[in-house]
Amino acid sequence: LMRTRWWHWLLGTYLIITIWFLGSPLFYNASNALFGSTDAWQQLARELATFIPFFVATPIVWRYVLKRDVALLINRSGRVDVRRIATGFGAWFVISLLSSGIDYAMNSNDYRWTFSASAFVPYALTVALLLPLQTSAEEFFFRGWILQWAQAWATPLKVVLGGALFALPHLGNPEAAGHELPALAAWFVLGTGWSYVSVRDGGIELALGAHFANNLFSLMVVGYDSAALPTSALLTTSQLNIEGTAIALVVAMSIFVLITRRK
Repeated sequence: LMRTRWWHWLLGTYLIITIWFLGSPLFYNASNALFGSTDAWQQLARELATFIPFFVATPIVWRYVLKRDVALLINRSGRVDVRRIATGFGAWFVISLLSSGIDYAMNSNDYRWTFSASAFVPYALTVALLLPLQTSAEEFFFRGWILQWAQAWATPLKVVLGGALFALPHLGNPEAAGHELPALAAWFVLGTGWSYVSVRDGGIELALGAHFANNLFSLMVVGYDSAALPTSALLTTSQLNIEGTAIALVVAMSIFVLITRRK
């Protein structure tokens, strides 16, 4: 890749964050005018709409400030591998299913069936249309932009940086309240794991797929009360053991890293 002056990266980061922070309230207010009801799918639409400025900001700044092809944001070769996105999605979804199945077998009393046929279709459509924007927006910035900014660093430093910067903003999520340290550890595991496979692959495709699978699973398969986003999941748990979740994520991420290695 062509070398980029340090101040281009600094300016670009400032522009991305500014576009996101200024644009998010505008999109929330606009979506609130369109979707003013308390239905889960409309609440979700309002929340996910706030990520639209973030989703477009990184590729735009990448193209016009760094003057690079947008495909290079996703893969340093400039060739986006859709199969790796599918691999990341499938691997993380299956791991999540197995992990939740084990927890359900051990703590079935904490779960309740919350599937609603009437709510499922509009909620599923909202997820299909808007959730990829939210997860991709975060991956474009935390795995694409940040890791390539730090490309000259040693791999461990890049991975830790990607994990730490990803974890910190998530401390504002309601599930972290009162459990900040284990919550920080849980998101740090996600961030470092997805950063590692991105550095290893030379592209963020696995992280794109896995992040979408992770959020899709928590919204539509197994949700929990007081989550950051309103869910319409098949099952809902009232107890979120964030300490146990952090430990389970270490195991899950280790498996993910191993099974997604290129042959």
